[in-house]
Amino acid sequence: MGIALNLSPLYIAEISPPEKRGMFVTINQLLVMIGVLLAQLINWQISLLDTVLSDNASFEMIATSWSGQFGWRWMFGAEIIPALLFFVLIFFVPESARWLVKNKEKEKAQKVLERIGGKEYAAISIAEIQSTLESDDLGKVNFRDLIRKPVPKLIGIGVFLAFLQQWSGLNVVIYYAADIFQAAGYNLKQMMLNIVVIGGVMVLSVFITIFTVDRFGRKKLLLIGTGAMAILYALIGYSFKVDQNGWVIVLLVLTNVMFYSFTLAPLLWVVLSEIFPNRIRGAAISIGALAHWIGNFTLTYSFPTIKSSLGWAVNFWLYGLICFVGFIVIYFILPETKGKSLEALEKELS
Repeated sequence: MGIALNLSPLYIAEISPPEKRGMFVTINQLLVMIGVLLAQLINWQISLLDTVLSDNASFEMIATSWSGQFGWRWMFGAEIIPALLFFVLIFFVPESARWLVKNKEKEKAQKVLERIGGKEYAAISIAEIQSTLESDDLGKVNFRDLIRKPVPKLIGIGVFLAFLQQWSGLNVVIYYAADIFQAAGYNLKQMMLNIVVIGGVMVLSVFITIFTVDRFGRKKLLLIGTGAMAILYALIGYSFKVDQNGWVIVLLVLTNVMFYSFTLAPLLWVVLSEIFPNRIRGAAISIGALAHWIGNFTLTYSFPTIKSSLGWAVNFWLYGLICFVGFIVIYFILPETKGKSLEALEKELS
């Protein structure tokens, strides 16, 4: 899954016309969200098959029930279907034209680009691609380019955004939703339904990005997202501080999920797919993806300790502070990348 998550936005960015690149990379995130929602719906329906388990069952009761012994196996087993579909359908996907040019297969690249935009589009695109590739670098990655200006700065931006996306705290809401809603006073079946609602909000929110990312740009949307999330985390923390449980916390969490889902969630991959030079884009995006998963691991691993040490309120205030810092860094450092070809961006950022 990590490999697919890394390569999909890279591939989509490389085959998309500049004026629609943000939308197409965002559609990738939309389909990821739809996959998450489908998994949540299926898990919820499987959990309803256990008619014996009570709403307020303890951990020990769940462990010895049908859900604890067999239900979770069906949840994992259901993943075989999308995995097989992905494996079969990927054989029908053409190779990236930029990768083909880089590996001296210009004729194949020409055919791929002609399918996308016609002969004139293909000729212009190939000329642009070749202008950013040195003849002795074709077909290989020169890792010395990773330490040449301005690549270290661009990698730094990518790594920061990857950690910010994770340490903004939304994956805690997704992974530990049951704990959060239990602390807010909901029982087992209500928690499962609330988790499905989170998935639904995530899917619907990405449509906002699809219709705005190439109009308003990446930077403006990221500023809206990080600013709103900082405020919402402050309110969520305050709600836990004063024991304001129930629908108030659910509403604030869902609003937070909405802002994350149409800003940080898809736009990390849009920006990562755009800011790096052609010749080392794959390697550079892999560094960003590695930072993304390190951030994911450290966030989810540390959350139980942070929550038990600081409490629910301070935990959410911490994520709010991180979002505020992200807002400041994005405002002063992140370049705008909308509406420009990858080759034009490479020359501009250099």
